[in-house]
Amino acid sequence: MRTVLMVAEKPSLAQSIARILSRGSMSSRKGLNGTCSVHEYTGTFAGQPVRFKMTSVCGHVMTLDFLGKYNKWDKVDPAELFSQAPTEKKEANPKLNMVKFLQVEGRGCDHVVLWLDCDKEGENICFEVLDAVLPVMNQAHGGEKTVFRARFSSITDTDICAAMARLGEPDHNEALSVDARQELDLRIGCAFTRFQTKYFQGKYGNLDSSLISFGPCQTPTLGFCVERHDKIQSFKPETYWVLQAKVDADKDRSLLLDWDRVRVFDREIAQMFLNMTRLEKEAQVEATSKKEKAKQRPLALNTVEMLRVASSSLGMGPQHAMQTAERLYTQGYISYPRTETTHYPESFDLRGPLRQQANHPCWADTVRRLLAEGINRPRKGHDAGDHPPITPMKSATEAELGGEAWRLYEYITRHFIATVSHDCRYLQSTISFRIGPERFSCTGKTVISPGFTEIMPWQSVALEESLPTCQRGDTLAVAEVKMLEKQTSPPDYLTEAELITLMEKHGIGTDASIPVHINNICQRNYVVVESGRRLKPTNLGIVLVHGYYKIDAELVQPTIRSAVERQLNLIAQGRADHRQVLGHTLDIFKRKFHYFVDSIAGMDELMEVSFSPLAATGKPLSRCGKCHRFMKFIQVGGGGGRCAQTGGPATPRASLQAWAAMPADPTAARRPQQRGSCPGPLASTFPVVTRTNLCAGSSAFVRVCGECPGTRWPGSSPERPWQRSVLQVAHSHFALCVPCYGRYTLRLTRHVSCVPGRTGWAGGSRPQQPRAHTPTLPQAKPSRLHCSHCDETYTLPQNGTIKLYKELRCPLDDFELVLWSSGSRGKSYPLCPYCSNHPPFRDAKKGTGCNECSHPTCPHSLSMLGIGQCVECESGVLVLDPTSGPKWRVACNRCSVVAHCFENAHRVRVSADTCGACEAALLDVDFNKAKSPLPGDGTQHTGCVFCDPIFQELVELKHAASCHPMHRGPGRRQGRGRGRGRRPAGKPGARRPKDKMSALAAYFV
Repeated sequence: MRTVLMVAEKPSLAQSIARILSRGSMSSRKGLNGTCSVHEYTGTFAGQPVRFKMTSVCGHVMTLDFLGKYNKWDKVDPAELFSQAPTEKKEANPKLNMVKFLQVEGRGCDHVVLWLDCDKEGENICFEVLDAVLPVMNQAHGGEKTVFRARFSSITDTDICAAMARLGEPDHNEALSVDARQELDLRIGCAFTRFQTKYFQGKYGNLDSSLISFGPCQTPTLGFCVERHDKIQSFKPETYWVLQAKVDADKDRSLLLDWDRVRVFDREIAQMFLNMTRLEKEAQVEATSKKEKAKQRPLALNTVEMLRVASSSLGMGPQHAMQTAERLYTQGYISYPRTETTHYPESFDLRGPLRQQANHPCWADTVRRLLAEGINRPRKGHDAGDHPPITPMKSATEAELGGEAWRLYEYITRHFIATVSHDCRYLQSTISFRIGPERFSCTGKTVISPGFTEIMPWQSVALEESLPTCQRGDTLAVAEVKMLEKQTSPPDYLTEAELITLMEKHGIGTDASIPVHINNICQRNYVVVESGRRLKPTNLGIVLVHGYYKIDAELVQPTIRSAVERQLNLIAQGRADHRQVLGHTLDIFKRKFHYFVDSIAGMDELMEVSFSPLAATGKPLSRCGKCHRFMKFIQVGGGGGRCAQTGGPATPRASLQAWAAMPADPTAARRPQQRGSCPGPLASTFPVVTRTNLCAGSSAFVRVCGECPGTRWPGSSPERPWQRSVLQVAHSHFALCVPCYGRYTLRLTRHVSCVPGRTGWAGGSRPQQPRAHTPTLPQAKPSRLHCSHCDETYTLPQNGTIKLYKELRCPLDDFELVLWSSGSRGKSYPLCPYCSNHPPFRDAKKGTGCNECSHPTCPHSLSMLGIGQCVECESGVLVLDPTSGPKWRVACNRCSVVAHCFENAHRVRVSADTCGACEAALLDVDFNKAKSPLPGDGTQHTGCVFCDPIFQELVELKHAASCHPMHRGPGRRQGRGRGRGRRPAGKPGARRPKDKMSALAAYFV
């Protein structure tokens, strides 16, 4: 029996498709990587009985990167990245072993059916899958076709079965356009980013970001925000005057009339018009009109419009909204959410999705009436030729989806029902009056037929005051004529919805990448998200854009990227050669890069005004190994960040009370109070602190909201889940509860509490008035050492404290060592500033400390303090922390594992001998005589921490309280108890050299 391998883009998608095609009769098993499942069943394919194997990948299998040395910033000129630096495809997530997994499952298969998402990225992943499986599949005989492509728009029985019946081929041109975009973004972005970061981080000490990035799409996106900021700053308000008249319609009612001249900017002229009208006692009707008008129903929903509404009305950030929509799609509730089309094809079954909603408790009456009376054909929109508009595919309730998923699904469903409803019709009445020589008017509207506004009440026509019945020549008594003084107002900062509109208009990014670009400028600290989801540029963002304009305006203007996007679309259509487009575009940007480098002084002048030079920042800490003068420690991270309203620094230990402003919800009048939504860009950057992970000096935040899944503490009641969520943390930190952003806020005074935004404060008094803005993240400013004499800057590990380490020096370069620590519950290690930035050994990585150094004789190196293979990660080594006494610690130099051991011991040393059972280094321990655990009042013992029965009882394994990337291990388990630190038998790993000669050989060879 032949075998057909089928591959989807996500594990949940594979399960849903397999369940539909097998009609529920399938067997499932875990794959090689433990993440992707394999679903097997029998059926027919091309008229023959076959065995189907349905599995998936997890997004892109491969990613593009530079080869070896070109990833080292200090050894490669950024200009070489445009053409000379070779690139290679690497596994996107090596831990998943996706290529090996696909090869194992594809070995011996006869056909492959690709169920990847039907967009350009999906086509690109198709060929990544084929590169992995085709070499191990059975060879085709007689030109037999072996590769098939399934195209579908929703996870429904009808659509999936139809896709299986009309299999096609993957589109190689669309895959090439994605390859071209990836290479352009990699080469251009890396070249500019490396040059900018190295140039400015080495000159200024209080920059607002650890990475000053440039992106062909990211930078024009930032440019839109700064352009609006410049308009606000340069705006000069003007005073103007208007006349307002009031007439008596009858005894109980009066009408306000609008002046036909609207406004005048000269007070004397306005006063003249007022004098001419204020003495008149009657207003004469000059004309009346009644006109029936219609408000058109919306076009069918595409991705950009969904993101706009999610941001402006639902309070959801673009990236978070996109993730929620993808989740609804994989669960089968909506059709494919990435589409540019706003026009339903003639063959699309509109009544099918509508029937699914016929029994929904919220809109059943409206749907049944439409089905009975006949639906209205949707308006003709834009057909991009990709996917049908976003459509609800099955009914769901709030209890079924919950939270933000329900709110987004509800809007999508209401929008779809509105597209097949009738237009809203209303009668507009206008009466024109004359008071002396001046003309005034008033307008009223009366709804004739609500149409689509019945299902979208926030779009309904504003009900204006009904007008009295008048005829030409009638007169009404003038009650009052007055002059009002007003001022023109500046535009507000761009909202995310407005920014999305500008990006779509100018062709910056695609429907899939727009949320990513907005998220990037937030994470880089170029803009901050304020209340109403408005994007306010920071000083760094403003200076960068102004600098680009000063040097080369095309770097920040949308025109050049828009032209590149058009070329990429031509590649996807097969009308342009992808190599020619790639070479031409890179040549243009290479010339721009060289001009930018030569003219960088122009941007540097702007930087000098906004940021402090390194020489004027920091305090002396350790000596430089070159000039033996003190280097300055620049510590600008770990503070409270900046206020989103004033832009000034937030003072540590200040009493900060922050309220998350709830964006206006168009459906709030109809529903009970809704939970707020996650702010998108903020959500992905908030680290989480557990109860055992609170330490002064840690830059992590706190998630203590009992309303959200996985965050309720034991002992908190369902009615008051925040009751027991009062925790002591470093006073310089605050946060929002990310999952329920808007309803609960973390408040910082002397404690952090999860506060229900509308029901009161927990453990404190409620402020008189909520703040109008939300707090921003503490800035990711890098800590570093700077030698003003040598004009050298050395980056240090972040998210911890740095202090001088006993004035000891590195034997390689004579730099004084410093000690990095994440706190009493975390880990610490010494490091040499020079070696950390310029690794001395071939296998060493930049940013590592002495606990990873392979120097054979240095007393702080891995060779002297290393014990044995980490018990959880495969690449780490447990290293003794010599500064941790009397509460001694042994910590992994790669992951977060920390073993607390030998409390109150006088001295702990790593012996040159090794354990005969596990080959780990032995430890020599001198115990306190009064508290010695040794039998017979002994105080000295040598043994293995893994095998020695005495030491096993004294070791407790935990995870370090650190958010530093080099300490994030794959495991997330808590302490495993005493005596369970033994290394698994047969587990390979790094071993310490057995003698000094072996160590020297490893060092020099």
